Amino acid sequence: MTAVRAMNPGRRAKGIADRNLQTLAAGMQRHAPLAERKLWAILRSKKLRAWKFSRQLPVGRQVAQFACPSAGLVIEFAGEQHSGPEGQQRDADLKKRGFRILRLWIKEILTNTEEVTTRIVAALEDTSPRPASDKDAGADGA
Repeated sequence: MTAVRAMNPGRRAKGIADRNLQTLAAGMQRHAPLAERKLWAILRSKKLRAWKFSRQLPVGRQVAQFACPSAGLVIEFAGEQHSGPEGQQRDADLKKRGFRILRLWIKEILTNTEEVTTRIVAALEDTSPRPASDKDAGADGA
């Protein structure tokens, strides 16, 4: 409750909000569900040893589930929470700070580790520039 109240821009002092966000992020780590623990194991595996990931990393006013700052990549669980206006604002905030977002489904993480690892490696190695908006090019590449 305190962390949520502190994130209200009209009621927070920057130092207090940052500490509250860090406390919230630490609490999220302690209560990680199975899929989150399994994804963390993948991110710490030998195949991904060249990249350093952080869990529950505060990024501005957001908490990224998993982030590799050096690659500019945030990995999150896919779901309906990202389709509404709040999810779109969150994505815009992360992109504005230079992060690309890779979303993985929980079922995919639990049942298809090799494919998940392949997708993560591809995202990490992808250094192509990102469009400034959420509108991707069509199927024909135009």
